[in-house]
Amino acid sequence: MNKVTNLISRRNVLLNMEFSSKDDVLKHIATHFVEQGHASSVELVLAEMYKREAMGATIIDTHLAMPHAKSKDITNAGIVILRLVKPVVWDLETKEEISLVIMLGLTDQHNDLHIEVISEISQVLLEEDGIRKLLNFGTTQEIVHFLDKGVYSLENDNS
Repeated sequence: MNKVTNLISRRNVLLNMEFSSKDDVLKHIATHFVEQGHASSVELVLAEMYKREAMGATIIDTHLAMPHAKSKDITNAGIVILRLVKPVVWDLETKEEISLVIMLGLTDQHNDLHIEVISEISQVLLEEDGIRKLLNFGTTQEIVHFLDKGVYSLENDNS
């Protein structure tokens, strides 16, 4: 079953954003997540993302980070995709930069859903030259369609 389709919407795809730091990116994503009705507290969502980041950088591949938050404050699970105009340093130790962030926010009742969703998205992005495509698509609709279509194709190939 395609978990991504249930979590992604065009209103949560933010294109051509400009920030100077990882902190600014995470704050913006947490604020947007709350404004879209997924949670009630920017601070709690942000704290959960930082808690996960403290376990190790969430860089999945060149240009891509996938931070996530799981909290009782999150009442409506969702994905926020943010594409940057200019890369920001995501990992201070390695100085690795990212241009694309896919944030996953889940309720505390979603036990291992984050692992399934990250796996689905990662497969699509790595098999389909997807990171480059997401960096170049012009509209939110193209991004949502690509992720939906890509995950659907993977499921049918594995059937």
